[in-house]
Amino acid sequence: MQNFTCNSFVQVFGLERRHKKIRLFVIWDYDGPVGQINASHAYNWNKASVETERRNVEDLLAICADAGIAMTFAITGLSAVEGGSVLQMREQIRKIADLGHEIASHSWKHEWFPFLTRRQIRMSLQRSKEALEDAAKKEVLGFVLPFTRPMTWIGRGNFSFGDRGIWPLFFGGDQGNIYKVCRELGYDWVRVKERPIYEKFTRQIRLHQPFDYRGIHCLPNHYNGFDDDAIQLIQSMIGQDCVITINAHPLMLSKEGNKESWHNFRNFIKKCLQFRSEGHLEFSTPSLSTAI
Repeated sequence: MQNFTCNSFVQVFGLERRHKKIRLFVIWDYDGPVGQINASHAYNWNKASVETERRNVEDLLAICADAGIAMTFAITGLSAVEGGSVLQMREQIRKIADLGHEIASHSWKHEWFPFLTRRQIRMSLQRSKEALEDAAKKEVLGFVLPFTRPMTWIGRGNFSFGDRGIWPLFFGGDQGNIYKVCRELGYDWVRVKERPIYEKFTRQIRLHQPFDYRGIHCLPNHYNGFDDDAIQLIQSMIGQDCVITINAHPLMLSKEGNKESWHNFRNFIKKCLQFRSEGHLEFSTPSLSTAI
């Protein structure tokens, strides 16, 4: 497990408080059927995986209700449209929102953004926002990049040649361009993945905190999964005012031995509820926090 330090940040996400406390965001990348097709299950997609993902979300909702906690579900927009096909999960989206969880956009169909033009990015962001709002009957204010890509962000000194669609040849190759479009369309926050070039050279990993970028609240992603390293990360920040973001995928809960497995998740929640009872932590969602 890496040692993390907390860097300075602007006063967003409700961090200025009388009692020092961790604010924990758990964000699920709920790809849905179309996301599975366009992501890890592109060539071995099957109905069983879709059913497993949906069932896992139902179980998550029950656990959250019992524990009195809210999480965030970033969902592909195509999953929210009217229709009875296997690609659609409109009713479940409404249920998630009605239970008090936040719905965010995970793009229209889990596109690889580094390859997209400005027009395509705008269409994905706008159409997904409209479809999800129509299904959830609530405003969608957050956006979570598929694949957490691109990682290149010229304005913040991030460069990643692994994105293949490199800025300036591709508009979508720079995170900053994408977030400008988010702001134009009425989004309030985005989850970001970044590692500035100086951190790569110095091998120093900092626990980046939320910051404002040209009118968009940026929420750094800190860890993927729920294993002992995730718990250690939270323990290391007890006594500080900070945000910690954990992300995972509902489908991966069923993969035993994975950081995102049910076994790890249940242990993680148990520990976090203990931290909450001790006054060190609270569960929240980005839009709820930015409204404080």
